[in-house]
Amino acid sequence: MTMPLMISDSCHHVCVTEHEAMRRRRKRVVVFIKVLFEILEDEDPALCQRAKEITRQCIRKNRQRDPNYKSLVDSLGRKLRKHISDKYW
Repeated sequence: MTMPLMISDSCHHVCVTEHEAMRRRRKRVVVFIKVLFEILEDEDPALCQRAKEITRQCIRKNRQRDPNYKSLVDSLGRKLRKHISDKYW
């Protein structure tokens, strides 16, 4: 059984499960990465290809159950941030 979390949403509190909070976080990361790829495709295609390769590597290692990639969201953020300049992050 998951414990409910209290998340502040402007003027009121909404109780959601940990699963729902993780799902929302995962969705935000996916949207962020899609936008990042669009920007990089226009401004730095080589870096965009590198970012896509990093993403593929993270997904592959997560599927192989590599303990360092257990959380795909965390590993993607960590690896992409390391290789993408602050200009785009």
